[in-house]
Amino acid sequence: MGGAGAAGELAIPTVRSLVALLLAIMGLSIAAPCAAAERIVSYAVKPEIIDGALSALDVKITLSASDTGETQLRLPDHGGGATELWRYISDLAVDGGTLQPVTMDAQRVIESAPGADLTITYRVISAFDHDPDPRDFEPYKPIIRPHWFRLYGEALFALPEILASELHFSWEGPPDMAFASTLQSGAGAVLRFRDLQESVLVGGPELRLAEAEAAGGSVRFALIGRYGFTDQSFSDMAVRIISAERQFWKSEQAQFLVVLTPISRMPGAVVKRGEGRRGGIAMMTTDDVAMDALKTLIAHEYFHTWNPMRLGGMQNGPEQPGAYWFSEGFTEYYAWRLLLRSGEFSLQNFADKWNETLLAYATSPSRTEPNTSIMSGFWSDRGLQMLPYRRGAILAALWDRALQQESGGRVTLDDLMQAMLKRATALGEAAPTAPALFAEVARDLGLDVAPDIEHFVERGEAIQLPKDAFGACLAVVEGTIPDFDTGYDLEATPHGKIITGLKPDSPAFAAGLRDGMHLKFWQGERGNSQTALIATVDDNGTDRQIKFMPEGKGTISLQRISLPADMSAEETARCADQVANK
Repeated sequence: MGGAGAAGELAIPTVRSLVALLLAIMGLSIAAPCAAAERIVSYAVKPEIIDGALSALDVKITLSASDTGETQLRLPDHGGGATELWRYISDLAVDGGTLQPVTMDAQRVIESAPGADLTITYRVISAFDHDPDPRDFEPYKPIIRPHWFRLYGEALFALPEILASELHFSWEGPPDMAFASTLQSGAGAVLRFRDLQESVLVGGPELRLAEAEAAGGSVRFALIGRYGFTDQSFSDMAVRIISAERQFWKSEQAQFLVVLTPISRMPGAVVKRGEGRRGGIAMMTTDDVAMDALKTLIAHEYFHTWNPMRLGGMQNGPEQPGAYWFSEGFTEYYAWRLLLRSGEFSLQNFADKWNETLLAYATSPSRTEPNTSIMSGFWSDRGLQMLPYRRGAILAALWDRALQQESGGRVTLDDLMQAMLKRATALGEAAPTAPALFAEVARDLGLDVAPDIEHFVERGEAIQLPKDAFGACLAVVEGTIPDFDTGYDLEATPHGKIITGLKPDSPAFAAGLRDGMHLKFWQGERGNSQTALIATVDDNGTDRQIKFMPEGKGTISLQRISLPADMSAEETARCADQVANK
């Protein structure tokens, strides 16, 4: 998610601490039993510079100890698929109290006089001793390079059990060092521990900063690296997308941060990743990415500002991926439609994106896996990781059409989503999670989605779009394609990376691939017979690229969107408007 989940819970053993934690999530605090004094927790972050190069970030926390004199402190632990983030914490020390012997890796206990003034300090070091590339990159791990850094709050901030009536953050870098963070929310903003943990921080001599006006409030930009587009063209494009989404939600936002940082390039891999953070987007990409390829990333991650954050949020814990069909899949659906609405997508772009998704869904070996498989394997299996995105987008289109039919065209999915926002806002912390609220509001509008959720989400049954899912001007048609087959034995080949079991009647053989060749790497999409594979092999000491279509003898049925070949420019514009604004 892209990453839109809520912060992890603090492991606090006492009932009072648990109550305090729940109140902290609501931005409140509890008073000491014998005094009503307010508690202030302050965080300060400072770069550590040795011989002109960044080497670490120093964190200082000042606070008052708990009323019992035993203060729990949870170190950075996990985020996304990264675990044991406490390994990048060093030199933890406390002034005003005593650290007790470690009993849990991520948990510390500080003994002190009740209510004593405490100062906690520690260093955060980089998870990488090189510029990360697509093979080892993990966005939740701290990246501190000699001339720039990028961290998520999950890897930076230790969280005490003391729950603040005020929470402060400050950056204490040298005046000439650029810095940006989602924690710079402007005057009058109230910070919560959740904001710390879901933040992004970026800085260093290589950071470039800019600001632009968008509908509903300004947008800040923080960029590191050089790409095949200018900073200005990138920010102009992002502003158009952000404005379209704010207009859809009829919402303003005081300030928003867009971060773009580099991943080292490697042969055959143009990589882009993004995370929706609280108050910002953090994107990471290789420098050869096309700007158009970032449009869907921005549209998707910015939509997470509302879905699920302002629509009831998500359940924490290992079962959370089981609800990604809504938080990720619906976000995909709206990203494409709102790109069409903003003018960043043509009607052909929109159809291409849907056909890419329908093809990936039809050819996925995980297509009919139940939701329990997604919950258990989301972070380790790429096929399962993408399934809720595709499944949820198709369900959104299915239910949009069903709502229109049930209401005689008076109610659309847009109306349902906007009604969700109003109800979630009114209910506040009492709102159910976003997927549950969706089902509740849908039922109120005359559509019972529970049977579909049971069949298509929980059981994993295959979903079919109705032919008129996108109205009369875009048809959903049925077709077949050859199944995916590399031509060689996939099970035997990866072990020694020596081509084994090559079929003499395969496209791979016809293109020049042979048994015994050393396969160094290949480019392409596993499972998709419609995208060419490029195998780089060692052919008698010389690197050679062999390109072929991985088409087998069998066929796979799939759906696709078809644009009428004879549509005039005027008809195309009318159709695009109908699809984007229905």
